[in-house]
Amino acid sequence: MQTDTQAELRRQKRKQRDAFFRESPAEFAARCQKARQNLFSLPCLAEAETVFVYKSFASELATDGVIERLLATGKRVLLPRTAGETMVAVEYRGGPLLKNQWGIPEPGGPDYGGKIDVCILPLVACDRFGARIGYGKGFYDRYLATHQIGRKVAYCFDFQICNGVILQKETDVSADTVVTDEKIIIIR
Repeated sequence: MQTDTQAELRRQKRKQRDAFFRESPAEFAARCQKARQNLFSLPCLAEAETVFVYKSFASELATDGVIERLLATGKRVLLPRTAGETMVAVEYRGGPLLKNQWGIPEPGGPDYGGKIDVCILPLVACDRFGARIGYGKGFYDRYLATHQIGRKVAYCFDFQICNGVILQKETDVSADTVVTDEKIIIIR
């Protein structure tokens, strides 16, 4: 169950991100590139063999370039696929994706059950301590709670970081690192 504060913060940050995407496409692309550079400067990503990364859509911080570079460097790339209230990781080697009920591109193929070194997390808002607010369905929280992940990296624009602290429920899973277009915050 989300609090009114979480719902309001989700609405505000999404509105801000959507406006940025619509009104400043060149700046949006430039900041996506800066965030990608910061992401690839992480030692944990350089050392990773298997990376679970979201496939961006709409105004989310773009991951197409991240996915391309991971594939080009020989990493095993996993993308999420949903089925009802469940999310699974599926290996992606390139090629077409199918849109799910929310319009998010997803891969076909079998569920991946092996070791995941790094998970790059989507979000609407987060704080400097790794607490994150997603879209409100809890897919990533449920997945992260039941799978062993080496590092959990929140990936967002700097303006998505809240000044305060996000109150979390017992079922919420925090990130270990926050990467934005302006900074990297190593939490643990």
